[in-house]
Amino acid sequence: MSTPWPDDVFDCAVRLARSLGYILAHIWHKDGRVLVYCPTNSGDWRELDPRDPTVWGALIGDGKVTVLVYHPRTGDYSALTQTSLVKWGKHPGLAVCEAYNNLKGHPRRGK
Repeated sequence: MSTPWPDDVFDCAVRLARSLGYILAHIWHKDGRVLVYCPTNSGDWRELDPRDPTVWGALIGDGKVTVLVYHPRTGDYSALTQTSLVKWGKHPGLAVCEAYNNLKGHPRRGK
């Protein structure tokens, strides 16, 4: 696990931490990864990878990301919230997390 994440994954994870309500002091960037501090659960630092199904799966439901769509012609995924639609590449987790970031007011810069 010494290889840094791609820039789009890293950027998404930083914004996702903010979207989930972590304060800046509880977000740590280390070796091209994002860790968040969980004081109420175990009091330790945990990796927040938007490609991890346990992370993006938790963002699907009422008041969150409502639909995840696979487009077989292009091989891309889209995710839908009540306020936006995000089309995002080949990974379903990034589509969900980007849609959640938009929903919570932390969209990708320049979009």
